[in-house]
Amino acid sequence: MKTFTQLTEEILTEEAIHFEYLSLQEGFSNEVNSPPILRWLDKLLRDKFAYNETMEPGIWDNTKPGAIGTLNPKIRAFFINSAKEFIDGQIAAHVLPADIKSKIFSGKTPGYDIELKGSCCNFNYTKESDIDIHIVIPGHEDEPREMTRARIAFKTANAGKLRIKTKFNPRGYPLEFFFRGPQQKAAFDAIYSLKFNTWKKKPTYKPPVDKKTVVKTFGSLYNELYKEYEKGLKHDYKSLSTAPTHGTFPKGKTAGVLYAKDYISALMEKRKSILNFPPYNEFDEWNLAFKALRRTKLWAYIDTNKKNAIKEFNGRNNPHSQRK
Repeated sequence: MKTFTQLTEEILTEEAIHFEYLSLQEGFSNEVNSPPILRWLDKLLRDKFAYNETMEPGIWDNTKPGAIGTLNPKIRAFFINSAKEFIDGQIAAHVLPADIKSKIFSGKTPGYDIELKGSCCNFNYTKESDIDIHIVIPGHEDEPREMTRARIAFKTANAGKLRIKTKFNPRGYPLEFFFRGPQQKAAFDAIYSLKFNTWKKKPTYKPPVDKKTVVKTFGSLYNELYKEYEKGLKHDYKSLSTAPTHGTFPKGKTAGVLYAKDYISALMEKRKSILNFPPYNEFDEWNLAFKALRRTKLWAYIDTNKKNAIKEFNGRNNPHSQRK
């Protein structure tokens, strides 16, 4: 029998998924002898979703336990200069008009801003956090596709250069830029205006979450997802809302992936309701359980195989693709 560690290092297989499932069932029924998968989850909650007593002292000054720090002037200057470099690149690529730079960086034109968001302006930063900088531009409530491609290309090209290295994180936090409009809703617990050097929404120190509740919720979500996958191994996949009146339907692994994919879509919608409406609680225990679920082999297996599964389903039920 292969160990969990060996399986997590392998290419995703049905055997690995089943082993992960069995390990979880053992852990949920035996709290004393926790299997590797639940020890992994406990470490995940500590490492990925840690809650710190202070804000990142390498970015913020005057940090005290539970207190809101002030942005280090040198760090702010680096953020703004990096934002200018980013905007210059978008102007050169004709993604943005040439006159927009003065509107973004001067205080005379209303609606424009440069906002710092995410865990690095809160208490939940980790060594895997990045620096989220949002360029706020009126009229861009939804980021156009060309802007999305441009900012991703910029991030890739400058991955090693645009980083903030601190004592806590010597490897550094990479900078990532986004475009958004002034009215666009964004689920962030804290927002700092780099342009005006002031808080638009201050973070609030919150006590650590109940790990037992997270683990219990994670177990429930995992079991439901596995149940949907297992359902496809026993039955045809037939989506009542989209199923045509002709053709055949996938069975086995393909059907399992499709059923599981539908369940994941429902989870994604529920997560939106948690993050996009007050109180915008990123530390909701359900949301943390969901984040843990996304890091399982089962989720990765579904995500890896869903494209081919959808292709097979569409191919089976396209009348032009049916053999005569």
